[in-house]
Amino acid sequence: MLKITIRFIFVCLYCFFPLMTNANEIKWQLVDITYLSDHSIQIEKLLALLEGTKNISVKSSNNKLIIDEHNVIEVRETKEKLSPNVHSLLQEELERLNLTDNKQKKQYFTFMTLPQQYNLNQSLALMSDYLFLFSNDEFILTFKDKQKIHHDFSDLYNKFNTANLPLANRYFPPDAKDGFLSMPDEFNYFFKGMIDDGNLKAIKLKTYKETKLILLSSYSIAGYPKLSLISLSDDLNIIDRLEIGENYEMEDGVTLIEYAIDKNYLVTLNKVEYRDNNLPKLLDKTNYIINNKGKFIKVEK
Repeated sequence: MLKITIRFIFVCLYCFFPLMTNANEIKWQLVDITYLSDHSIQIEKLLALLEGTKNISVKSSNNKLIIDEHNVIEVRETKEKLSPNVHSLLQEELERLNLTDNKQKKQYFTFMTLPQQYNLNQSLALMSDYLFLFSNDEFILTFKDKQKIHHDFSDLYNKFNTANLPLANRYFPPDAKDGFLSMPDEFNYFFKGMIDDGNLKAIKLKTYKETKLILLSSYSIAGYPKLSLISLSDDLNIIDRLEIGENYEMEDGVTLIEYAIDKNYLVTLNKVEYRDNNLPKLLDKTNYIINNKGKFIKVEK
């Protein structure tokens, strides 16, 4: 009787562990969108494709990939080789992520049905904490385990220096002595950033009620500095983002977004035009408060 009982328990455990493993749902955070360096696509189409893809939502569970919550596609592991273009994309991305010497083997999967979203092809790859999807336009969409991203950000947040209020047009861009901490560019989409923003650095403000706040410095693909005010929940999930420092080049001058944050956390943004041989011209002025949910709300002052 004892042998039968032990055998029954073993069979149950044998069945349980695969089910438990398959039942784990992983949420994936988009961290990069890259295309082949010799891509000949028109820049307008390229930017449209990138912009349309950056808000993609991906989860995996029970041998399924769930895209944008309602598109559920079964996947299976495969030993088939990737196509030459897809393989080149993956190798370039692994080099960029410094994963070429990673000891973990790559796993290749294929969609059981062809996904229609984002013009994806049937290949996907998994390595370390990263998931790679490929489009028929020779793009690679790189994701990282969202729980891992959140854990890494929590560690960074605890290391951030704190800036004191009030602030007016400081840290745009920050100097080395300003105490901003550098972060990997893979946090860009975590912060709901724009395409190809990079050189991320951050400093935090004192918590406002139950809302945590950071100032995020970045640079656009054109090399222009940007400063963003980002609100976070107590468990460090992103709530909202407000661009508070930007510039726009003109033929004979520049337009700047200048900011001020007072001790009561009222944010004032002035859009100012600077043209050659002319006095600065105020084009627009807006004020924002932070509501109880951590959102930036435009108000009349």
